[in-house]
Amino acid sequence: MEDSGSSATADSGAPDSGGARDGAISCAIGDFIRCRDECEQRCPAGRFCSPSVGLCLPGRGALRCAFLSSPDHAGVEPTACADGSACWVSSADPLDGEMGVCVPTELCLIEDVALGPHHCSWSDGSHVAAMPPTPDPCPEPVVDEWGTRTCGSEACAGGAILCEPFGSSYGACVGRNGERGFGICALIGHAVCNPDALDLDALTVCDEAFREPCACMTQTPAAFGYWVSQAACQRYADYFPDDIDCVR
Repeated sequence: MEDSGSSATADSGAPDSGGARDGAISCAIGDFIRCRDECEQRCPAGRFCSPSVGLCLPGRGALRCAFLSSPDHAGVEPTACADGSACWVSSADPLDGEMGVCVPTELCLIEDVALGPHHCSWSDGSHVAAMPPTPDPCPEPVVDEWGTRTCGSEACAGGAILCEPFGSSYGACVGRNGERGFGICALIGHAVCNPDALDLDALTVCDEAFREPCACMTQTPAAFGYWVSQAACQRYADYFPDDIDCVR
């Protein structure tokens, strides 16, 4: 699902950097251009106007995501962002399962009243407070047609940015946060799992989708997990043994 910005808001020309029409309101927030309300700037090529955020964001349309804090929303689709980016919810205190839109992490670190009430979270539900580090060392590439690959970091050769689509939906890139510089791809559709009460039907769906055994990957301190390839989860846990657990 995408955040449906109007294609009419994009053109190949550079946006007007001179502020709003009356000159009293800035139409730029950091490196992001405002495109709603007092500012009706056209987005530059390669960006679209997000109605949820009111800014020009990269891409043709932002993927949707959900703020999660418990395993009660197993089966929520979509959940985490396909590129491991932050989930922006237009609420200072979002409800569990509240839908949001995927945004560049840099936007979540900007403090500006013009952005309005909002909350940015990672796939484990934690608040975004820092940029993810550059992975060091980089993981060995894990790439196959079923999406059991690393994701979310341009810094590592062989690492995917977006998780490959499952059918018509993008996979979810989970695990990336302010301390972990990359993530792994989870199954979309039945992505969320409860490590204390595994849904065996969902486990079977995951096994069949990946064509290999799956596991419920948990991220400390989250009370929920995501269905991922068990082999990919174990490799990921080798990098982050204090944070990642694989339950099957």
